[in-house]
Amino acid sequence: MSSYKLIDATSNELPMVSVAMLAYNHEAYISQAIESVLMQSVNFTFQIVIAEDHSNDGTRQIVLDYQKRYPNLIKVLLQNQNVGMAQNNHSLLENLNGKYVAVLEGDDYWIDPLKLQTQVDFLEANETYSMVFSGCKIINTDQNINTGIETNLETRTYVALEIFRKWIVPTASVVFRNKYQEEIFKNCAHKDVIFPDIILFLTLASKGEIYCISTIMSAYRRHASGISVINPLQGQKAVLHYKAVKEIFGSEFHKIGDNFIAKVYLNMALTNFRVSPLSSIIDFITGLYYDFNVVVDYVKLKLVKQ
Repeated sequence: MSSYKLIDATSNELPMVSVAMLAYNHEAYISQAIESVLMQSVNFTFQIVIAEDHSNDGTRQIVLDYQKRYPNLIKVLLQNQNVGMAQNNHSLLENLNGKYVAVLEGDDYWIDPLKLQTQVDFLEANETYSMVFSGCKIINTDQNINTGIETNLETRTYVALEIFRKWIVPTASVVFRNKYQEEIFKNCAHKDVIFPDIILFLTLASKGEIYCISTIMSAYRRHASGISVINPLQGQKAVLHYKAVKEIFGSEFHKIGDNFIAKVYLNMALTNFRVSPLSSIIDFITGLYYDFNVVVDYVKLKLVKQ
């Protein structure tokens, strides 16, 4: 039995682009997200597919109102109960039937009316590329949040290790070929994955080339309730996530994965030392095991500052 109700009055004709939109407690933002898709100037068909995860604010009603106004463009999945991002994302992915998928979460938005046209034109002309992304404006609604994302992008091809090493790809800017659902499902469903967007990007990088158009076409919102503000250097969940990346994508990612794991353990050791000195010492030693240089470089930096 399905976990959601599907409302779909769109055409049976397959669209060129499915716009994939996750929505949960986005009452303040979702109208802007939807409007930014509706303003796109394109010479092809597109469909907006919104997976609404049983929000406890007014998000669902806003989504339903838009579906009633644009029944030929908007398909809605209404979860029967809150299922969480991973399951809601899976439900969303299995309802995308466009040749391409454009990603836009309900708290982000597009700012360039030619975004979709530009990115689809690129993929149509370059068969070896599985994904294209663009520059993005960062909207930081909480000054206490470190944005983290790399904003100095270049118009060029990026390789998988670059995407993994730094937060380069703004999720709201991505368009990809809708050809690899089975592997995307399998990889993103790994029990230890907590950042499915990077798993999506690395899966696509294993299938083709990744291109960046550095023009700023999207806005990526950072706020306290957004999933993207989770600190990737905190806790055992982060350790398991980076181990999962190593397991899924193989030896090419082991060195960088170990580097990240070492940083997580070092962060835990420093954060928890006053509360639990013994476990912090163990975390420190574990960090040394995964990447000796990470810990040594940190100690050297502290000594220089003194």
